[in-house]
Amino acid sequence: MYKHFYSFFSFNHFYVLAILGCILFSCKAARKEDCKLYKTGRFAMTAGDKQYEINRNDSIQTEFEKETGNLATFNIKWNDDCSYTLTLVGDNFGLKDQAGDNTTLNFDIIEATKSYYIFRQEFSFMDAGNIDTIWRARN
Repeated sequence: MYKHFYSFFSFNHFYVLAILGCILFSCKAARKEDCKLYKTGRFAMTAGDKQYEINRNDSIQTEFEKETGNLATFNIKWNDDCSYTLTLVGDNFGLKDQAGDNTTLNFDIIEATKSYYIFRQEFSFMDAGNIDTIWRARN
């Protein structure tokens, strides 16, 4: 009786692991494919009570804060399909002066869909990072 139970458990255990492995592999592949949607285009982000319009091409990203008119321009370098680094080129509100010359922001896209992506962000000029969402802008 016990012998039959253990062989049944091992057989089911193997299939559960195989199915989980397939699911994880397919999710990672889909994540990589969806990340490519965000290399260029128009996007929107809300941080606290501030709304930002983001415009991105192959090498430049601009961020416009709608309420204040603050504008920041970054060079963008894609490290792979789901991670990129922004380097501040200039702004009209003193961020570059406050942060210094080494103003880089590192982003890792941790989930991507056709409408939005969730990212983890690290700042070169601060100890803290954050997790937030960027939405594809409606035309």
